[in-house]
Amino acid sequence: MEKNYYQLFGIAQTASLDEIKKSYRILALKYHPDKHGGDQKYEQIFKKINHIYEVLSDDDKRSRYDYELNNISLDEQALNAENFDPRDFKSAYVSSDPFRPMWESKKPYGNAPPPRAYRPLGIKDYLRWLYYILFALFWFGLMLYLHLRQT
Repeated sequence: MEKNYYQLFGIAQTASLDEIKKSYRILALKYHPDKHGGDQKYEQIFKKINHIYEVLSDDDKRSRYDYELNNISLDEQALNAENFDPRDFKSAYVSSDPFRPMWESKKPYGNAPPPRAYRPLGIKDYLRWLYYILFALFWFGLMLYLHLRQT
């Protein structure tokens, strides 16, 4: 990526649309090719100014540009090998991890209940088993009663 568009326009990254427009008009008047006799150098500069204004004045293009500006690709970081610090990888990957709050919580399962094997049995669990046992006894007792009645 080339130089920072905000620096080229002389504005802050949080600049409003009015500030961008004002800076664009100043630079467009200063570098307009007609003002310099149609010089190719100024024509290229003027096209670049128009491109920057097109990017910064459109909200969608500006948000994409800001994202690219703030998240330098790993290839560009590799070019700056003299500034290499292994801790950068930790901050790049750990801070953007969506599951980080869950891993750092004091509860090992987040807000979900722990698996049954680790959860102590409560009164509901005992009542459920009692219900299953009583139902099974009733069913087998009924079957036995019907069988004995037939004979």
